[in-house]
Amino acid sequence: MLNMNKNVKYKYIRAFVAGSAFPIMLAVVFVYFLGMLALGFGEGIDKIEFLRLPIILGVVNILHIGLLQKWPAKNLNKRLWLVGILLGIALVLPANFISDTTEKLFGLPGPQILTIIAAPIAYGAIFRYILKYLNRMVGLN
Repeated sequence: MLNMNKNVKYKYIRAFVAGSAFPIMLAVVFVYFLGMLALGFGEGIDKIEFLRLPIILGVVNILHIGLLQKWPAKNLNKRLWLVGILLGIALVLPANFISDTTEKLFGLPGPQILTIIAAPIAYGAIFRYILKYLNRMVGLN
């Protein structure tokens, strides 16, 4: 019988839960207020799009824990910033150039340079300042 350390058992499930916990709360609040206020902000946006974000962040956190744990612990903050910025770029470029998500959200035509700059920084900050502590709470870092 294998003697599994408590910190190793279910590591990837805990990584998914930690990665998706914060965006689930934000997505529910955002969709609720968007539906309740009905101010025209985000009119035409499929609200299911925002519910995909927790799954994406959970999977990215699994990849972060599984692949990037080899980096020294002293570089944890840099690693979290890097993962968040790369995720922000990966999500904002298709939203700006392939789909019309930013046009539906902000009502302005064409790609928005502000979202191209702000989204990677925001995702980096989420990974560095929020996900770091959620990972620590579930015993991953």
